[in-house]
Amino acid sequence: MEKAKCTDTGPQAQGHIAESTGTASGTAAASAVGARIVAGVGMSEERSFAHKVARELNRLARQSPPQSPPNEGPQVARIKEVLPKILQMGERASDLPLKVLQTRAESEFRERCWRLPGLDSFARATGRRKKK
Repeated sequence: MEKAKCTDTGPQAQGHIAESTGTASGTAAASAVGARIVAGVGMSEERSFAHKVARELNRLARQSPPQSPPNEGPQVARIKEVLPKILQMGERASDLPLKVLQTRAESEFRERCWRLPGLDSFARATGRRKKK
């Protein structure tokens, strides 16, 4: 199945995202909707349930980035969250050029539908630059 684009926000799009990513909530929602159809529940109740599932998926998608200190922006917090996943065993972020870190993090950011931060944000996240 084709993965939905990050800009899709409607209930149908959220259902496609849950189905394509194989999340537990998407699988549970799909089986619950299927069980309601088999049980012969009316269409209005089925739509109501689907609407609740879509609303919950929207809420999960809009979760704010991890909490960061007051002097740190949301992009820096996101980078710090992704850094352990993009670094290989024994690598330190301070040993790699910023452009290499940005390139490695690109797939993680696209997967989460986040905008790719600039090199300045990577410098702040790795402690190479202080905020003015």
